[in-house]
Amino acid sequence: MKIAKVNHHGKTRYRVNDPHGPEAAEDFVKERTADTRAFGVHFTTIPPEERAALAYQLQRLKDLGWTLPAAPLIGLSVQR
Repeated sequence: MKIAKVNHHGKTRYRVNDPHGPEAAEDFVKERTADTRAFGVHFTTIPPEERAALAYQLQRLKDLGWTLPAAPLIGLSVQR
């Protein structure tokens, strides 16, 4: 997949080309836009593998009925 930054009519846009076709590129853009709206720009700058791991852990918390702030901090060490 190739992502190119372009200037179109004075606005910055990103052109996405995917070797699997335009549908794959469109799906990528939709997923990325949804992630940005749901979690903010900082979340989308995290590499995809790390985002997937975070999403998995957040889903586990949701299944247990917890939110991230309410989750117990069992097994976490804090370095000072």
